[in-house]
Amino acid sequence: MMSQMKSKKARLMMSAGMFSLAAGLIILNFVHPATPLGKNWHDGISGFFVGISIALNLGAVLLAKRQSNCVSM
Repeated sequence: MMSQMKSKKARLMMSAGMFSLAAGLIILNFVHPATPLGKNWHDGISGFFVGISIALNLGAVLLAKRQSNCVSM
């Protein structure tokens, strides 16, 4: 999918989304908080990164689709 995107902005958004997903999953799996409050913050931060990833990846796909529809006509 990424290699077919012609828009530089869409490729950049997809890359940022994948980086955000990786960061969220790494935080979720490899950082272990010691206190209950730390666990809440841990869940919130990893969820934030996963949410940003979803938004960026969907935005990149929609942007690439919109631009490919305009170019193909």
